[in-house]
Amino acid sequence: MAKRIIQVYEKPADVTGCSLEHTVAVVIDVLRATSTIITALKNGCRGVIPTAEIEEALALRQRVTDHVPLLTGERQGKKIPGFDLGNSPLEFTKQTVKDKLVIITTTNGTRALLAAAEADKKYVLSLLNLQAVAAALDRDEQDITILCAGTDGGNSLEDSVCAGLLIDELVHSSDQYVVDVHGNALRDRALSYKQDLVKMFTDAAHGRYLKEIGFIADLEYCARLNSIPLCAVYENDVIIKVKN
Repeated sequence: MAKRIIQVYEKPADVTGCSLEHTVAVVIDVLRATSTIITALKNGCRGVIPTAEIEEALALRQRVTDHVPLLTGERQGKKIPGFDLGNSPLEFTKQTVKDKLVIITTTNGTRALLAAAEADKKYVLSLLNLQAVAAALDRDEQDITILCAGTDGGNSLEDSVCAGLLIDELVHSSDQYVVDVHGNALRDRALSYKQDLVKMFTDAAHGRYLKEIGFIADLEYCARLNSIPLCAVYENDVIIKVKN
């Protein structure tokens, strides 16, 4: 079996000048965009469209005429004024999102998704659906690019830990993967936190900030490793659930 290289970028700026063509990308924003997207899909939304800017989200909503999408997202962790929902996965209940199209714009996560546009396939990863994504990656054949959203242009502990846990899951499942020194370092750090992911969030700068502004329940929810057996891909400008 041909070896597959796993490359990790801890923030979108790191991929500048790098080609993601002919790779499978995995995009991570554990706190909270990818956790929220996976939750929305689990609860029956039709699809999620990420945008980088608030103005893009507003314009897109105006262009969709066959049904009214939910307008969702955050800036500085807080719901954008006039939007239907913020970026807390706990808001995206079945009653609220079932059969709805969701438009989302966030400070970090949606930009990371857009930065992965060149990749042949783009998976959406959180701690919630890590095992499901790993299983899907095992069935692919291309090299893997893991792209972390980071926080405000810098690295984030929570995304790096998620990347490390994904690497650990993959290398345990098969000997087809090649991991560099950086990836192995992320794996080691991730394993040191695996048994207490809520503590990891409180060690992380963004996790502490979310706790300060009242989202401690989100930290507890987003730490539920492998609680949602769902795989989602970003294709043709929309994130959809992969059918089994």
